[in-house]
Amino acid sequence: MARSRNASSRICGALGAIAVLFTSATQACAATTGPTSGPLSEQQRLNRLEKMVASRIAADERTLAAQAMELAKQKAMIGEQQRELASLRQIMAGELDQIRAAGDGPPQTTVLADNGAPAPSGSTPQPVGQAPPPSPEQNPQNLALPQGVYVLTPAGHVFSNNSVTYQNASSNRVVFEGVEIAGAVLVGELQANQTENNSVLDTQSVRVGLGKGFEIEGSIPWVARSDRVTTVVTANSTLEQTFDIRGSGVGDAEVTARYQVTSGRPGEPIVIANLQVKSDSGLGPYDVPFDSGGVAQRLAVGSGFWSVSPTLTALLPSDPVILFGTLGYQYSFSREVNRLIGTAQVGRVSPGGSINGAIGFAFALNSNFSYSLGYKDYYFFPTITQLGGVNQASTNLQAGALLLGASYRLNSRMSLNLNFEYGVTADAPNDTVIISIPYYF
Repeated sequence: MARSRNASSRICGALGAIAVLFTSATQACAATTGPTSGPLSEQQRLNRLEKMVASRIAADERTLAAQAMELAKQKAMIGEQQRELASLRQIMAGELDQIRAAGDGPPQTTVLADNGAPAPSGSTPQPVGQAPPPSPEQNPQNLALPQGVYVLTPAGHVFSNNSVTYQNASSNRVVFEGVEIAGAVLVGELQANQTENNSVLDTQSVRVGLGKGFEIEGSIPWVARSDRVTTVVTANSTLEQTFDIRGSGVGDAEVTARYQVTSGRPGEPIVIANLQVKSDSGLGPYDVPFDSGGVAQRLAVGSGFWSVSPTLTALLPSDPVILFGTLGYQYSFSREVNRLIGTAQVGRVSPGGSINGAIGFAFALNSNFSYSLGYKDYYFFPTITQLGGVNQASTNLQAGALLLGASYRLNSRMSLNLNFEYGVTADAPNDTVIISIPYYF
């Protein structure tokens, strides 16, 4: 009996375990397929399975499409990089060919960056007088340097510049002819002259790089001048007279050749030799009409004499500043005037030469803006004029001015430059403002 009861207990336990397993499986199936009102048929189970498979396939297709788009982007980036590498190879090959073709000329280099600012420390110098990479941003002419201080144009490139210059000069002079009594009483004639001079020059210049450190420039100005002279004479009565004289027309055309003397290695100055030839194409002071009293009826717009000016320019880069200096001499050729002006017969006129120099620095604040500060001075030797067969010499003159310049790059080919000159000597113009828009081809 005991054995029979033990066997019955084992059978009952096994049947209970089977029942528990069946209940768990049923619940799991219900959780997967969702609640149903009854047992699912074979067709319903197949439909549900098909829906699950279709949903999984759609999700996989979306993932594959996104991965395909990303792969296409990466392929496009790789293609662009390959094109850039090919372009760089062509540029490097062209530069090497030009360097080889330079022959025995000195290596033409400069240490200015592509925007005209001083190159950062450790940067590779770019060729001067040779063709740079095609990007027009790589030109050093945008730096805010004073008028007459230039970096050479690369070979095969053109640098066009249109500038407008406004200049104002005035003087007041008092002349007394008579005697002074007791240091306080003046007996005689007192004459006061006040002169106001204004001029505007619109100059168009073109610079062409010839290679091997050579550059040539041609310029021609259009000039408009206006002078007002007021004379006050006081003796027994006061007499005041005012004269307004004007003149306009084409000024003196100029041609300048430049050659870079030194190689411009790091730590060494870049020295550029300049030779300028100025014509007498503008109406000169002895060519204007005069009245019977010898008073000009029109203002001259040119010097009236040919001249030649050799100049040396030095640029010393010292990151982030460029120091500059110039030293030059102007020689003017004499000419026979042979003209009766008023009551004086004017014969040969020999204009006095002049020595000029400038010094200063240019500073680049960023890739687009730079400014410069400096000082320049001109010393003019006396002019010898033959009047009635007798040579008469004028007084020498000294014109010194403080320089301030600024340059802002408008785009990769064009910039806006402003230069200001403020006279600090009696013979210098009061102020000069120069606005120029250089364009790089």
